[in-house]
Amino acid sequence: MLTPRPQDLVIELIRTLDEAREDGSLANGDGGGAIQMPVLYKHGSYSELEHRLVEMREGAWRREWWHASQRYRYGDPHRRLVVRSRKTRQGRVPELPPRAELRIQGETIGGGLMVVYCYVWSERVEPQVASAGIDRLVALMYGGDTTRLTLPHPFLDRLLARTI
Repeated sequence: MLTPRPQDLVIELIRTLDEAREDGSLANGDGGGAIQMPVLYKHGSYSELEHRLVEMREGAWRREWWHASQRYRYGDPHRRLVVRSRKTRQGRVPELPPRAELRIQGETIGGGLMVVYCYVWSERVEPQVASAGIDRLVALMYGGDTTRLTLPHPFLDRLLARTI
């Protein structure tokens, strides 16, 4: 089985943080007792991630925190674009604009154009600083022990499907 890099796990943790918080399968499903965090949140390294994000934001790494957060958490995950494509042996490949990451390749609409759904982030993001922010999180989380990084299975499966 393919094992994602620690940086990829941290990026996916950032991207899925809000989704994990809003998970409908609550640990305390009977409606009584204390309110608990959703199951997906508890099965991932989200609590550790949030602590380190706060540490970065309030400490010496605020710039790295901002760029990493803007790049991986606060982008637009559902932007529909019509882009040029080029023909390859594997089929048509979309030519994405800067600051866009392909999520779903849609249909070819003729004239070398294609409909795609992309994750798009702010033009103010500096990619090198965002990358440094992810590396910083990898080093901070669990004291750099990357074997402790966990991503819930539904999100891990989604990550692996994108990297195959």
